Amino acid sequence: MELLRIISMFCVLIVHSDFGALNTPTKEELTLSPIYCIIRTFLEAFALVAVNVFVLLSGWFSITFKWKGICNLLFQCFFFTFGIYAVCILAGIDKFSMYGIRKCLMLSENLWFVKCYLGLYILAPALNIFIEKANKKTIQQVLLCFFIFQSIYDWIAHSTPFIAQGYSSFSFIGLYLLARYIRIYTPKWSNLTAKWDLFMYLFFSIGTAIAMLTFVYLDKFAQFARFMDYSSPLIIAAALFLLLYFSKFQFQSHSINWIAASCFAVYLQHFILFPQIMHHWIIDIAHSHSGISIVFYISGLLILFYTTAILVDKVRLYIWNKILATKFK
Repeated sequence: MELLRIISMFCVLIVHSDFGALNTPTKEELTLSPIYCIIRTFLEAFALVAVNVFVLLSGWFSITFKWKGICNLLFQCFFFTFGIYAVCILAGIDKFSMYGIRKCLMLSENLWFVKCYLGLYILAPALNIFIEKANKKTIQQVLLCFFIFQSIYDWIAHSTPFIAQGYSSFSFIGLYLLARYIRIYTPKWSNLTAKWDLFMYLFFSIGTAIAMLTFVYLDKFAQFARFMDYSSPLIIAAALFLLLYFSKFQFQSHSINWIAASCFAVYLQHFILFPQIMHHWIIDIAHSHSGISIVFYISGLLILFYTTAILVDKVRLYIWNKILATKFK
């Protein structure tokens, strides 16, 4: 499951390197370069599960509310936001401003995931009590009504700004409860073979890709964009079956655990550096290369970026463990 955490974080980089940096495909691009457009769309569809998988993993293992945990998360966030901001100022990439400080403190619209996850973290004790005390039928009814409500009023109608297409604590609550329910009650459909789980992940992801390509061809961007929503039933189902696929494997790896302990740093570093630097590098690679070489160079860049974030976070962990953590003993 920690390997899945690592993969899901790499998928975040793929999503923001593909449609994020190179923009969403257009009808003209699909007509002139169909293979290139199709490959990009399928790659995006397979990677779009990343955020939902990350939240499902929290539900799978359960969140135990601790002030030390909140302080650790905030320290990690501020270590990267203020650290990268300082480096960017020294390198002449950015200038010092109060708006920059507000961004570092997450008081602007940046780092949406961190704030949504903090909301989930704060509510986790109540959610855990509900799962523990409510009977199976009640939990099933809540989950069924939750995802029907979200699918109709957010994914289809886009009439619920508090859900925000899945970019909200509200959506995270549903995913968390779903994963907890499956972990505790193991319904029959979740206890099938790993091959079946993989097939279902591929089925729903391919369904997302085909839907996106269809609306690109029809030149209907609003409908196309709906299949990128994290509240999309197709993306939620794909994320869930990918989680179930990895849950069927049992092995231990110190290296995987070592990397997974810091993989959230990849999100923090990418959210700050991708818009300012990485997008431009990825666009330059796409314009100066062709064919499989684009994939090769961008993949190498993402692996280097991922590795750097992990190593920087190990410095952050050392500081936290040696200096700050003693205050909470």
